[in-house]
Amino acid sequence: MISILVYVKSMKSKGTNRSLQEPTGTIRNLQEPSGTNRNHQEPTGTIRNQQEPKITNRSLQEPTGTYRNQQEPTRTNKSLRGTNGNHQEPTGTYKNPQEPTGSYRNLQEPSGTNMSVKESTGTNRSLQELTGTNRNRQEPTGTNRSLQEPTGTKRNQQEPTETNRNLQEPTGTHRNQQEPTGTNRNLQEPSGIYRNPQEPTGTHRNPQEPTGAYRNQQEPTGTIRNLQEPTGANR
Repeated sequence: MISILVYVKSMKSKGTNRSLQEPTGTIRNLQEPSGTNRNHQEPTGTIRNQQEPKITNRSLQEPTGTYRNQQEPTRTNKSLRGTNGNHQEPTGTYKNPQEPTGSYRNLQEPSGTNMSVKESTGTNRSLQELTGTNRNRQEPTGTNRSLQEPTGTKRNQQEPTETNRNLQEPTGTHRNQQEPTGTNRNLQEPSGIYRNPQEPTGTHRNPQEPTGAYRNQQEPTGTIRNLQEPTGANR
């Protein structure tokens, strides 16, 4: 009799027996059937309540990062004032809904590298932008373009070619009568690849030789321009 009681007590004390009141370790009660214990309101992996279904969801009051509220639809919106966005969003590449295209454009400047008067910064060009690749009438150097030249490398009717030079642009690749040295050409520079009216041979051209890349005063076309051709990339 004593041995039976001892056997029954030993069976009750073994670790494999679980009661409904034993929730610790890997033990599960009736309300907790799955691996990492979940309640009825939190069934998924990283536990969420009913009011927060996703971690990456943002409200209308959270416009930062890659999320936008109804008032901030896109980061690339630009306003009519060039690189600055609207009055509340002046930085970086912000665009307004009225300016959807390419490098910053206003409504009047839809094509290529066109620059408006209000767009003086960055790649935008205005009358106040004399430096770099900016174009205006006061910008005689390099590849500067005039107000009549709104598109990329395109030129206006008076300026058919990219290397047109006028009398006011003596430096660099520009040519006038006062610039005989380097790549500049004038009537007094007959040697090498330079051409004057007295040099008819080879690749050099005289007034009777209008063909080739170089032209005399009667030949306004080509990369070199005569005194009657003051217009060019510079204005």
